[in-house]
Amino acid sequence: WKAIMEITAFFSGPSDDLDYPSLRSWVATHLNRDTLSLADATNPQILETLRKAMPALRPAKIVSSIHDTANSPEADPPSFRVFGQRFTFDSWILSELTRGSPEVAPTMPTAPFVAAAFGDPLAHRLAKLHVRGNPTHEKTLALRLGRLEAQLHDVDDSAWFASMAAKQLHVMTRLAGELSSDHPHYMRGPAYASRKLEAMLGSWTELRHDTVLYSKQSYAEAGEGASPAETPPLPLSFVEPHLPFWAELERLSRFAADGFSRHKLIPDASEEWSRLRRFTSHVQLCRRAANRIAAGQPLSKEQNEKLWMLNLLYMDEPLADHRRPDPVRGMTALVTDVHTDAGSGQVLLEALDKPVLMLALVSAGGTTRLTAGVAYQHREFTASMDQRMTDEAWRKKVYSSAPGLPPRADWTVPVFKASTLPRKSR
Repeated sequence: WKAIMEITAFFSGPSDDLDYPSLRSWVATHLNRDTLSLADATNPQILETLRKAMPALRPAKIVSSIHDTANSPEADPPSFRVFGQRFTFDSWILSELTRGSPEVAPTMPTAPFVAAAFGDPLAHRLAKLHVRGNPTHEKTLALRLGRLEAQLHDVDDSAWFASMAAKQLHVMTRLAGELSSDHPHYMRGPAYASRKLEAMLGSWTELRHDTVLYSKQSYAEAGEGASPAETPPLPLSFVEPHLPFWAELERLSRFAADGFSRHKLIPDASEEWSRLRRFTSHVQLCRRAANRIAAGQPLSKEQNEKLWMLNLLYMDEPLADHRRPDPVRGMTALVTDVHTDAGSGQVLLEALDKPVLMLALVSAGGTTRLTAGVAYQHREFTASMDQRMTDEAWRKKVYSSAPGLPPRADWTVPVFKASTLPRKSR
């Protein structure tokens, strides 16, 4: 039990349900011993002592079971699970914002609820639109979002580092909030606000689908680049100066590397140049570059060259290369359900389409230039709880010649298909 729970808790978080240690601690506190015999199970005095102590058992924070009542309850019935379901802040947010449905809250949330609880202005507006027309739901949402935002702001740093899942959520939500005039002009408009929210929701979809994407962990030599004398002058690199995001991502990568080493999860985890420690050094490179850009300083020649040589494909290489073809490798589309409305028999699904190329005109470091990067395409839709979609079914749609996918949200930035410009005749 300990071996399984320690490793899975590192990935997914501590149990939200009563589990073996919490029950054992409860027994020890009220009986002054941490073991019980079979005879104790029928001892009236012991049973009465424990019955009176039951209010001291901690309740679950997330309501996660199906209830056959007109309104969703404020809490689950008391329960014990040997391997408890894990507490995650995003599930807690969705649970809190749908309690008392359908009378005082919506039965079906929307992905922007999560970003709104972390203070993203656009997500706040979209959350309000989701309940518009129902004054009771509007009032409930406003009150609960305000409370959640204050509680999340006060979460202790140790709670974010309780698991990979918690820290990943914390890192991605560092993108929330308004950007100051110190940021490049393209990052301060409504289109970028939409792109930023979609990045958070895309990353959140991946997190919910597979907490740490451990199937993609790998290690490989990247080789060395050409010597400076053989390399022509390089165009200037650019790293978006989201300073809180880069700082927390570096902390997450160190936490992951230490955890993989401590739990001996992969053979090379303790090596200096293991894949996760290499990733940490590359995140550090991006953080330092972002800091210089935010300060209005040009990148050094060494920084610029390292950014141009940066290749993160080693994170997608298999642990053991058996030379067997993987037909889905490189297919990043995925789908996962995140919330169930038992009353209507519907589930809320979050999905990723193929990534798209993002172009931005940037003025930084004394030059103006066109930059390019990869961006998420996020989709949200509902489906019958009896027909939950699998990755295989979703990928079959995404990568077909006529996908017929659910529409993207109307707040997202439009995506244009690449086309060849006609040549002008002379």
